[in-house]
Amino acid sequence: MPSSGHDADGAMDGLRNHERERASSRYERLEELGRGAMAVVYRARDRQLDRFVAVKVLHEEKARGGSVLKRFSREAAAAARLSHPNIVAVHDAGEENGRPFIVMELVEGKTLADVYLDGTWD
Repeated sequence: MPSSGHDADGAMDGLRNHERERASSRYERLEELGRGAMAVVYRARDRQLDRFVAVKVLHEEKARGGSVLKRFSREAAAAARLSHPNIVAVHDAGEENGRPFIVMELVEGKTLADVYLDGTWD
């Protein structure tokens, strides 16, 4: 059934469209920081708050539904509820062009792999 834009489905479609526009206009991707089996993490600039953030974007093939998509959504929700100095803060989450993303605090420094490989583990 087509949406009139005034019912619950129409409101959700409008929200999703607004969310997509907001994500692409708010966060400017600057460089890729890492890539894993589920997602890619980018260094980005939050244009609204003028700060650098990390944006984790689910791989396109993983965003088509199923258990990976549910796991990604649970990760965003669980991390957003946590507050601890050793856990990155989640600032935002949403979807852009059908691909879910999580916006997190950007932590500068060496990767865990770099620390392990160069022997600077304290």
